Amino acid sequence: MFFHLIPSLHPCGNTAQLRVRARSLAREGMESHIFTFQPVLPEVRQSFEGIAQIHELNVHFALEPFWRILLTARKLRLKPREVQVWGTELLAPGLHLAQYYNVCRSAVLRHQDAFARRLPILRRFSRVEANSAALRDAALEAGNQGNWQVVHDVLEVPPKAGLKTRAEFLAEVGFPEDALLVACVGPISRWKRWQWAIWSIDSIVRVHPQMRLLFLDPDLENPPARRLNPLTERERHNVADFTCQYERENIVRFLPFRKDFREILPFFDVLWIPQTTPGSGLTALEAAAAGVPIVAHRSALDAELFPDGTFVPLPEAPETISLASVTHNLWKSLGIFSGK
Repeated sequence: MFFHLIPSLHPCGNTAQLRVRARSLAREGMESHIFTFQPVLPEVRQSFEGIAQIHELNVHFALEPFWRILLTARKLRLKPREVQVWGTELLAPGLHLAQYYNVCRSAVLRHQDAFARRLPILRRFSRVEANSAALRDAALEAGNQGNWQVVHDVLEVPPKAGLKTRAEFLAEVGFPEDALLVACVGPISRWKRWQWAIWSIDSIVRVHPQMRLLFLDPDLENPPARRLNPLTERERHNVADFTCQYERENIVRFLPFRKDFREILPFFDVLWIPQTTPGSGLTALEAAAAGVPIVAHRSALDAELFPDGTFVPLPEAPETISLASVTHNLWKSLGIFSGK
């Protein structure tokens, strides 16, 4: 039996990789129990049916997660053989829980914001997983020692293709049929630099007026989750305000969680990953599998999976115009010009 501690099960890379892991454990006859502390969307809960049991707990204080999990486990007579902690928020309760049961404990850290500060607690975990060597190296450079292991992300089995066409999707979001679609995929966070994507529009639409930008923010229509994340909500408002400030509401759309994300992904002409820090997550793999060109900084992608030549790199010291100029050169090389 495995206990998985995760702050939220929002539609994101952590949730997708946890689902892959739970499904693999289920095939081996292992039972998984997921303890989470924010509202779970019905679609996400449904995706875990048959492979894991979700325990959605309400907490109000920093020390409360440990006791809520322990009381739930006792009530249901659960005893884990391993405790897995996803992200940094629950490292302490996860460690104490594993010590209480005297079992193996592991931490799964997939984003660079996990290493914004030193975390001596990582040394007390049996192992610490990162999804790329770049993330591991960034953690070590920050002084976070531990039994580090690189475990690459795994793509889930794609869903059955629907009947939606590109023209139908464009009509749904209110874009013309000749639109050049650019995607930035969430969950939103300041370090992902979505504001930079807005700044870049001024340059690229001069040459490609049919360019359209879509932000896919899975928590956009999840009010309970938004209320619990004030910093994320502030960044969400900042990006929306920038869109209005630059008068780009007609070519920018913000889309909420979509069950058909893997289905619509091939409709895009390019994926933008504006960040300059490690930890791009799962979307780059999904885009590559769908044949969508990727424009990203080298440090944002896993070099083991994305060597030079498999994506279009931004300059080492990118400026505001870099996203636009690199994308223009990509489209030019593909024979895509203004008035397509």
